[in-house]
Amino acid sequence: MLTTITNKSGSRFAELDGLRALAIVPVILFHCDIAGILDGGFFGVDIFFTISGFIITAMLVHEIRTRGDFNFGDFYLRRLKRLVPPVLGLILLALLVTPMISQDAYARLRSDIWAALAYCSNWWQIHDKQSYFDDTPRILKHLWSLAVEEQFYFFWPPIAYLVLKRFGAKATGFFALLLACAGTAWMLYLYQLNPGDADHNRIYLGTDTHAMGLLLGAALACFWNPYARKGSASADRTGLRAGAVVALVGLGCMMQMMNDQAPKTYEGAFLLVPLLTAVVIYCLMNDAGFVVSRLLRRPVFQWIGLRSYSLYLVHGVVFVWMQLLGYKDFSDWRVFAAGIAIVAVLSEWMYRYVEMPSKRLDPGRFGAKRIAKATVTYTAVALAFFALAPTVAPDDKGGALQAAMPAPAPVPVAVAPLPQQGPVPAPEPDLPISGGQDILAIGDSVLLGASAHLARDIPGIRIDAAVGRQASSGLKVLKEGHGRKAPTVLLHLGTNGYIDEGQFRALLQALADRKSVLIVNFHAERRWTRPNNELIARLAGEFPNVHVVDWSAASASHPEYFVKDGIHLSTKGIAAFTSAIKVASGGSVIIAPTAPKKMLASNTFAKMQASRQAVDAFALPDSRQESAKPETAPAPPAHPATAIRPDEAAPRPPDAEATSPA
Repeated sequence: MLTTITNKSGSRFAELDGLRALAIVPVILFHCDIAGILDGGFFGVDIFFTISGFIITAMLVHEIRTRGDFNFGDFYLRRLKRLVPPVLGLILLALLVTPMISQDAYARLRSDIWAALAYCSNWWQIHDKQSYFDDTPRILKHLWSLAVEEQFYFFWPPIAYLVLKRFGAKATGFFALLLACAGTAWMLYLYQLNPGDADHNRIYLGTDTHAMGLLLGAALACFWNPYARKGSASADRTGLRAGAVVALVGLGCMMQMMNDQAPKTYEGAFLLVPLLTAVVIYCLMNDAGFVVSRLLRRPVFQWIGLRSYSLYLVHGVVFVWMQLLGYKDFSDWRVFAAGIAIVAVLSEWMYRYVEMPSKRLDPGRFGAKRIAKATVTYTAVALAFFALAPTVAPDDKGGALQAAMPAPAPVPVAVAPLPQQGPVPAPEPDLPISGGQDILAIGDSVLLGASAHLARDIPGIRIDAAVGRQASSGLKVLKEGHGRKAPTVLLHLGTNGYIDEGQFRALLQALADRKSVLIVNFHAERRWTRPNNELIARLAGEFPNVHVVDWSAASASHPEYFVKDGIHLSTKGIAAFTSAIKVASGGSVIIAPTAPKKMLASNTFAKMQASRQAVDAFALPDSRQESAKPETAPAPPAHPATAIRPDEAAPRPPDAEATSPA
């Protein structure tokens, strides 16, 4: 028997508040940047988009059905009360606190604030070439999604109103579906123009390419009236419940298994997420007795869902402050617990003293002129804090972090002088570089920072490195040409994001005709470091000419090799990094031919026939410099899956002739 379920609380649906809780938690965990935990948690924003598009359009359709018209003034005033005061409160808080933590972050905040106030942060970030997925500490970076929503609220209701009045609700739903599909096709087209781009910021942040969730939610509201829901018959209820479970599992798998560098993310995933979300919305709201519906109406989910807006605003700012202060390892439970506690307290404060009072504001009590004056005054106060905030921080704890980061310039980074322990040992004249004197090195800012030392210590090396370069751009860089064809290619790609297996395999296939391909793996406190290193080790076993230079293992117990960010190299780190590459490229024996094959993924490594002094000479006292020379002659590489560890010593091979170069 079908029963009508009438919504008695206006546009407030308890199931959707619970679903908001399921959306905000993955977003927060994604920004915790814990390796292997919800690498695709950013899809939670698209769940929010779907809910928002659904509610806004449902209100519009319901009002036209019941009253025959739509009050745009009342609609935009409600949006203003709902969205603007918490953002202004957040900006005021950021302007007060950020200068006391980092002047660099404060300068970026000042440059971003105007776009935040105008709700066009997404287009400003595109114009300013900011990457949403990098780790640059920008206080207002996460406001891009609010900009997309607000732009949708501005343009969609008038368009939907005209289509509704002329063609009806179903036609409006099909129109919204058409726009969602067009946006997906446009995203796919832009992605395929250059899939090897260092980042896909234009595609991810653009309103034209990332409004699919809002539009699919709008389509659902046009096809189905949530204000007069009909409970399903028992025969249909099982199918709806199964559909809801499958959709929720699908969303969970996408958030756990996908990431921002995967091609499939831009080839339809941003359409699939709102489709699955729409299925969940429809199934949950038609079955109040379903265990998932009851669960989402529980107090804990309602608490999180009702505060999801404040949680979203606050967590982005708090996490950036913690990053600037050096508390960025959220895999440490103490850092994680402290961060979540601070976010919860500030969010509760924001919800009680900013969100709720602004929502309860009755415009009729004040009149339009007073409301306008109050809005102008509120904005003026924010701008006054912006102008009067101190320009010199009393303790610039974040400045050292920013100073340690390389400048975004396409030229080699200046390298500090070597320590005074003595000159850097160069390869013996009779020890040829692998593949001759010609090596092409392709990499990111880590390689760029070591380029001066590499050029000095490895004759004939040619370096193409750039700040922020992603592994997806490796094949493009190779195809652009570098003059003569180098017999040896060195790759250091994957510090800045996930390596896509298909793209990296294509790069190695393009290099299959080279004598040697040396892949330097990574040391970085990033969620993608471990899976990238494991992928490199696995692929190395499939190509006979590929060898892994195990920088991860060589540097694991040497924090002095890195500056404060834990990724870019100090002077000692540059020397060790250079020596590791020199050893691997032929400056010393790479590995004994009889060494057993070990895989990096299992954290066991093959032994190499090179002296520890090749790396550690830089830290030895002057009296030991003379003894820091390789004891053996160079040997040809062994099996490609073998990882080269420049920090491990091995005994001299019994047969010198067996280890001499061919």
